[in-house]
Amino acid sequence: MLVTRQGEGLVQVATLEPVLLKLLDFDLEEKLKPLKEMANIPSITPEVPVFAVLNFREVPPEQF
Repeated sequence: MLVTRQGEGLVQVATLEPVLLKLLDFDLEEKLKPLKEMANIPSITPEVPVFAVLNFREVPPEQF
């Protein structure tokens, strides 16, 4: 993970390697069968690598 200050009150966080998202971790594996049938395909990979870049901006407490 790379964390970079982009300016006053601005921070960027980026993954340097993919994060592996797995359907099993979200209790969604039972959703694959109807999705495969609807898409008319033999299989769908139950995990996918994801890269992320997140930008954060400081918000003054009075704006909450």
